[in-house]
Amino acid sequence: MTEIKNITNQSKIEPNKQLSIKIFFFILIVLIAGWLGRLIDLMLVNDVTSNTEQGGFDGSLGMLIWLSLPFIVCILFQYFPKQEEKTLGIKLNFKENKKWYLLSLILFPIIIIAVITIGFAMRSIDISGNAKNNFDQIFALFISTLVFTLLKNILEESIFRGFLTTKLESKHIHRIANHILTGLVWGLWHIPYLVFVIGYYDQDYFSMDLIIRFIIGCIAVAIIFGEIRLRTNSIWPTIILHTVGGAFAAIFITSEDLFIFTMENAWLIFPVVESVLFIVFALLIGIIIYKINSTEKKSVENNSKSSN
Repeated sequence: MTEIKNITNQSKIEPNKQLSIKIFFFILIVLIAGWLGRLIDLMLVNDVTSNTEQGGFDGSLGMLIWLSLPFIVCILFQYFPKQEEKTLGIKLNFKENKKWYLLSLILFPIIIIAVITIGFAMRSIDISGNAKNNFDQIFALFISTLVFTLLKNILEESIFRGFLTTKLESKHIHRIANHILTGLVWGLWHIPYLVFVIGYYDQDYFSMDLIIRFIIGCIAVAIIFGEIRLRTNSIWPTIILHTVGGAFAAIFITSEDLFIFTMENAWLIFPVVESVLFIVFALLIGIIIYKINSTEKKSVENNSKSSN
């Protein structure tokens, strides 16, 4: 049995009060980054109406600030001062975690297929389009999304699983509470994107209810991400999980000529993180992984005590 590495021991060098202050300011910067970026976009255009009509946030300088500012602060807080232990999780640790890498590759595609299958069986999703005769186009869409989102997800996972999850673990916070707080901050960080991108391009889909469900979905998914991050002591499995999941979902939700969804109860059954069925699946899987990790950790601790 592979020993579960205790990340807490890696951060003993950092005083508890200093760590709390660092976490507080990091969360604050994460939460204001998107709104600051949007404000800068509006200042550059000098015309709120014109900027809003152009879509504003998508692909703008403000969007770059939304993503890069938390990452820059994460690196500064993590690697300075130099004597602090490096716990960002940039090592692969592949040899001892092969099964977790495999799980990261297949987990979200399985969940998405399950959601679509249930929706189709319940006649809540009617799928049509040209997907049957366009495998090459589907594959190209998957690969292009995979490539274009990889860098974004490296930054995003460094911010939330590499830094925040690890620092909260160092505070000896219960793992589930750790994942809930990380997921909450992660979801709130997305609000400017939801408002100024999704709200602009798909006004029929956007609602306050969407935001609430999205945040709950982020919390549910954060349990899976956080447990895999702490179990493997690496952010790379969660980067794979995030990137493959997003690329697989993109096949169904971004190409209207391939898959056309005639949906009833989209809030309940849809292959995205804000759907209730997706949230239920994520919660169940997250709890199962948490139980597995807790059982293995207790077994390792008991074996260690008996050997002493």
